[in-house]
Amino acid sequence: MRSIVSNKIESVDKLLRRLSKDNFFGEEAKRLNSIREGVNTTIFIYESALSIVNTNYGNNKMIYQVCNLLLLIYADATKINSQQLNDILVSFVEGTVKDSDSENLTSYKNYIIENTKLANSIKELTLRGSITYVDRMTLGNDIAAHYSSAVEMVAKILVPLIQIDKLIGRKSFSPMKIEKMSTAAKLNTLRQSKHCDWDFIVQLINKNIRNAESHLNFSYNPELGKFDGKYFDGKSEKYVDISISTEEFVVQILKGVETVILGYFLSNCMLYLSTEDKDKAKKIADIMGREF
Repeated sequence: MRSIVSNKIESVDKLLRRLSKDNFFGEEAKRLNSIREGVNTTIFIYESALSIVNTNYGNNKMIYQVCNLLLLIYADATKINSQQLNDILVSFVEGTVKDSDSENLTSYKNYIIENTKLANSIKELTLRGSITYVDRMTLGNDIAAHYSSAVEMVAKILVPLIQIDKLIGRKSFSPMKIEKMSTAAKLNTLRQSKHCDWDFIVQLINKNIRNAESHLNFSYNPELGKFDGKYFDGKSEKYVDISISTEEFVVQILKGVETVILGYFLSNCMLYLSTEDKDKAKKIADIMGREF
């Protein structure tokens, strides 16, 4: 597997390992970090995949659906050019030979740190018992901000997915041009694909909420206990109001976006294991199969 190691990648990796060692991300991340030096790559990726499937995210079945959909698409891409598929997936994390700054490990680092801080805030408020008006407003807006971060992470994941779609369609592409596309344009590209069915992934991103939050028109309303805002509808050329219950936003909409992120990383682990150790890949697949 091709690998590009830049100073930036090494720096981010060092930071993540230090935070994991200090238990910032929790016991499971600390465990994975502790075994990393003592095992080979295949075992570490297996343990990482095992960690995902053994964690209850509340939407594991959907995570596995995203993973399985991507694995089927990877299989189609492999038939055309397995090396190019590998390069696309590795480049997402480490950047390209021509531009190591196109790496996304830095973005992932920022995303999971923010995600962990939010989770810790929720735990602290839960333990406190009484939650003030300010607490509710702050937490609600932190959740809305996390949604924005999650969508930005998905927007980065869409770049390799579009490249893979082009690969399967035997069409040339420029990674940088894809990178520069808006999130809406990236989603539309996959939605309109004639080569692969991306609908399950695309529909997990609510385009109206994305429109609203990207223009600072979406936040938590502590008076109503809801998330509300407005988005601009291009067809009618008018703003349309949005009002979503906390439960719907957190359990369905936010979880849907996080599903894409986890499903993507799990699919990468499974693709690697299916090549390097089919028995380990089968063990993960068997655990996933219990959800269906």
